Amino acid sequence: MNHIYLIVLLLVLTIGHCQGAIKTWVGPPEENDWSVPSNWNPASTPTSVDDVRILDENNNTVVFSFESDVEFGSIILGSSTGPYTNGTLLFLGGFTTLGKINISSASLMYMGSFVDQTPYSYYTANLISVDKEAGLLIGNATVISQIYNYGSVLLDGRGLVAFIENSANIIFEENASYKSISFNNRNGSVELKAGVVLDLYGIENGDYSSFQKGSNLYASKGASLGIINETFYLAESNLDFNQASIYAHGVYMLIGHHSHFNMTGTYTNYDGDGGDSQFNAFESNATIVNATVHFNHSAFYLSDSQFNIFGTSDIYMIDSYILTLGTGGYLNIFGETIMRAYHSNITIDRILLLDENAKLYLSDSDLYVFGSSTTLAIATAGDSRLYLNDHSDLIVDGLFYMTNSSKVSSNLGQFFIQGYMVMQHFSMVELEDTECYLTGLIVLYDSSEMFFNNTYLYVNGSVGAFDNSTLNIDRSTLSIPGNLTLTSKFLSTDSIINVDEYFQSLGVYIGLNTDISVSGQFQSIGITIWQQTSLICNGTAKFDSQFFGEHVNITVQSGDLVFLENSNFTCTNCTISVLSGVFEYQQGTRLELFNTTLTNNGTVSSLGDVSLSPGSSITNTGLFTILSNIIANATTNNQTNHAEINNSGSINSQSNVTIDVLINNSGNFSIESNSSIYVQEFTQTDGGNLQLVGGGSITSYLNLNIRGGSVYGNGAINTSLDLNNNGQLGIKNRTSALEIYGNLTQSRNTTTVIRINTIDDFTKYKIIQSMELAGTLLVYMNKNLLGNDVNVTIISYNQTSSSGGDFGKIKVLTYDPENNDDEEEVECQAQPTKGGKNYSLLLQDCVSITSQNNRNKVIVGAVVGSIVGASVLVASYITYKKYLAKKLFQKKLNSLQVKMDANINSGLWIIGEYYSNNKRIE
Repeated sequence: MNHIYLIVLLLVLTIGHCQGAIKTWVGPPEENDWSVPSNWNPASTPTSVDDVRILDENNNTVVFSFESDVEFGSIILGSSTGPYTNGTLLFLGGFTTLGKINISSASLMYMGSFVDQTPYSYYTANLISVDKEAGLLIGNATVISQIYNYGSVLLDGRGLVAFIENSANIIFEENASYKSISFNNRNGSVELKAGVVLDLYGIENGDYSSFQKGSNLYASKGASLGIINETFYLAESNLDFNQASIYAHGVYMLIGHHSHFNMTGTYTNYDGDGGDSQFNAFESNATIVNATVHFNHSAFYLSDSQFNIFGTSDIYMIDSYILTLGTGGYLNIFGETIMRAYHSNITIDRILLLDENAKLYLSDSDLYVFGSSTTLAIATAGDSRLYLNDHSDLIVDGLFYMTNSSKVSSNLGQFFIQGYMVMQHFSMVELEDTECYLTGLIVLYDSSEMFFNNTYLYVNGSVGAFDNSTLNIDRSTLSIPGNLTLTSKFLSTDSIINVDEYFQSLGVYIGLNTDISVSGQFQSIGITIWQQTSLICNGTAKFDSQFFGEHVNITVQSGDLVFLENSNFTCTNCTISVLSGVFEYQQGTRLELFNTTLTNNGTVSSLGDVSLSPGSSITNTGLFTILSNIIANATTNNQTNHAEINNSGSINSQSNVTIDVLINNSGNFSIESNSSIYVQEFTQTDGGNLQLVGGGSITSYLNLNIRGGSVYGNGAINTSLDLNNNGQLGIKNRTSALEIYGNLTQSRNTTTVIRINTIDDFTKYKIIQSMELAGTLLVYMNKNLLGNDVNVTIISYNQTSSSGGDFGKIKVLTYDPENNDDEEEVECQAQPTKGGKNYSLLLQDCVSITSQNNRNKVIVGAVVGSIVGASVLVASYITYKKYLAKKLFQKKLNSLQVKMDANINSGLWIIGEYYSNNKRIE
């Protein structure tokens, strides 16, 4: 209906009503025509200023107004006194009145033909009052200012009723279409049948419609309630929409105390099509207070609108859809409200607010909040709760802000957050069997808590927990391409943690059966307790304060492993590996290793103390610089399960330190200048070298057991030295000056090396107690000393009575001082001498074996020639002697005999001299 009728109505109302005559119906039962003057008292047809009374005194009054427009001032149909019934008034042609229509008692008033008319009849009234048990039927009525209903009103066709107040029953017949400025119900019932369109259209500020105190509004399939530019208030009442719809524009809708708002459809496909109940709001606020709301197969659309729910409301959604759009698209849930969504979808274009103990439950439902990555999308506060269960999804674009003990829980759901998630002041997130993907940042403050159980969390950004907050993951995977920073409490159990940049724990971190992989730097600065946990770090791993580990595996692949100043690191049944970088434990650090293996393939710099317990070991294949103590736990002296250091790389000691554990050395072990090292036990095998540099010293209560490799340098060995197997004392390319403050014992497979640079610069060994020599003495001599007698004292010792043995073999090599690698074996007259407390070696007549071999070839040829020549002479002499006996005088014979004897003796001397000169030194 055109809105011009409302304007006309308002203009008419301003004129007022002039008092006219009272016209009372007196027509007989058979006469019921309104237009007959004799039916009235006084006898004339009522005019626009007359007040009409149809009292129905005979209980059978029926008055017809035929198809003509009539006028009157007011009507009383029925009587307010007396038990009158059956008073009936039927208007077919319309009427105009500026007064009141009062339908009282059990009377009934019909307006319209209830069939399609062209044109429609128009009914213009100021006020229609329908008393209890009375009835009003309106068909195609236009411009009724007010209807007060205490009985029953039936509306059909089309019309405009400016104001309706109902305390009884109003029914809008099928396909009826009505407009009203205000529609208020108190303990009344309104039914919108199929196809009905009821528009509540506000004109002025303050216009409102309400359903209060037990009222009911029922809408059937296809019915529509439109609310435009006014306030709609529901209190202690029921709205029940079955495949019907609500349209709101510019509305503040308040579903108030103890109300029920039910919307039921048939199937929801979220596009508004089909037989669903729908709620459409534009630039409106829908507010629910202390009410019960049911959405079943329903759609709830808000554009630039707010949906506010608070108080003690209960909202149920089943197979339904809520959509808020535009810059004003808010869903606000406050108070003790409980909102439940089953198989439903809530989409919010702007902001979702949960506060004041409100609860939002999602079951097999989706919650979408689309803002922007830099604006607020979800805010939870005041002990509010958001639960996502049974494969529910939460998708957020924007800031997710939690505070004041609010809580978000998910079971079998998915989280997608594009933006920041900030948790403050005891807020909590619990995710179980959930996938969570976040692009941005997660930050926990003020004792907030985040729990993950059997959950996958991927944060394409960073995670930070501060101010006594807690991050707890159980049977979960935490994958962070950015940073993970924790300054409070962190607990991980049966989980996997992957961090691409740095992982920093500055609070308390308890890791149980957790695999940690860090591509960047790992830093543990607070208290860290790990059990059955592994760390693989591609960057630098730093430990500070307190670390306690059991069955822990720490592998630093390409960075450094650093224990910062004054930190304590305790590990039991652990494996620690540094594959290439620096292993550094700084001053004041204490490493306590129980049945633990520490492997270094890089460089070690030690300033703190290390404590090893039975079964523990340090394995070094890189460079290990010892600047502090490696001590034994009180129970280390376990004879079957030693604590030990295994070195196949390089270890050097640059200060006075104690290594109170077994050392197994197959690499380089260097004791630097003026440093002193105490070792519990030292064993060396093939490939090992123990070097003392510039006066360094090694001390032990047990003998140094050298079963391979070499011991050399300049310094002191403050214990006994046992050379076994292939052990070697000294090296050939530098002189040694070792003092052994104990005994020297050698086996037959060992080697003692003496280097002689000059007769004043050569290797010397001083044995403070006794020695037992064996094996090979290898002399490495400057070749410029060939041809000279060399007499050097190579060993001095104190206890002559208990010293014995000798070298089984002496071998001499020469070297070119200009080229140390140019070695040559020589033959010498070697005379070792034990005299007093010295062991000396005299080398005489040293000849290069290469030169001697060349000389031997010449000598052998000469000897053979001499022998052959002598034999020929002897044979000739015998024959000739017989001849001379006959021919020559005896004198000549004797002279010849002397000459021949001289030749024979000369040949034999040459042979003897050859063998004498070529005797080898063994």
